[in-house]
Amino acid sequence: MSALDAAAPRERESRHAAWLELFFDLVFVAFAAQLSHELHGDPGLRDFAVFLGLFFPPWWMWINLTVSANLFEDDGARRRLLMLFAMLCLAAMAAAVPEADSTRGAVYALGYAGTRLVLLGLWWPATRFPAPHRVPRWRPLSYCLLSGLLWAASAAVPAPWQYAVWAALIAAEMVLLLTARGRGVPGRLDTGHLVERVGLFVIIVLGIAVPVLVAAVSDALAPWLVVLLLAAEAIVHLLYARALSARRRRAATA
Repeated sequence: MSALDAAAPRERESRHAAWLELFFDLVFVAFAAQLSHELHGDPGLRDFAVFLGLFFPPWWMWINLTVSANLFEDDGARRRLLMLFAMLCLAAMAAAVPEADSTRGAVYALGYAGTRLVLLGLWWPATRFPAPHRVPRWRPLSYCLLSGLLWAASAAVPAPWQYAVWAALIAAEMVLLLTARGRGVPGRLDTGHLVERVGLFVIIVLGIAVPVLVAAVSDALAPWLVVLLLAAEAIVHLLYARALSARRRRAATA
């Protein structure tokens, strides 16, 4: 079976998140942790604005790659290399975070541009799918390639105009996606996989946050820290129970 046949949409059972997807989630959480360090101390409104501005592009990229992994089941070497490259791009963006609003904005922009090329590599095989699942070529060329080139060009734009360009590009990407209206979407989303992926992502985030909370509680036993720690543990157990229940239901109906 060719890689194109493996990626083509077809009737299939709900699948589980792959190890590579979880590894990518871990890199994303590392980016979020790096970004959250910028809020230490006494952050002001500008610091929160910078945080949200730098967080949204990688979050939007995570959504895009999650949907792509959901639609295309291909687990060949080509897809693995693309995902590894996406992790490197995200790591570069994380390294640029401390000074992304000044001297490292170009690194941040180039890192995100690389992820758009990853999306192009993931979606381009769908332009050769049989009808009615074939994706028009102009869609990945505009949504992925053109967007990536414009993000790369934004590396040369000085601040603060650079951030306005980023906001405009993200808005354009969202408009292109929302105007698809089902056209150019190769198949149906696997809701079971999406629910599991989001649940595991939340567990990874909480898994990294819990040691920080434990250390904070050990330094100063504040009541609100204890409540926060217990709430985090409760969320983990709730997500585990829901995931286990969903797997049992799928096994019963298989």
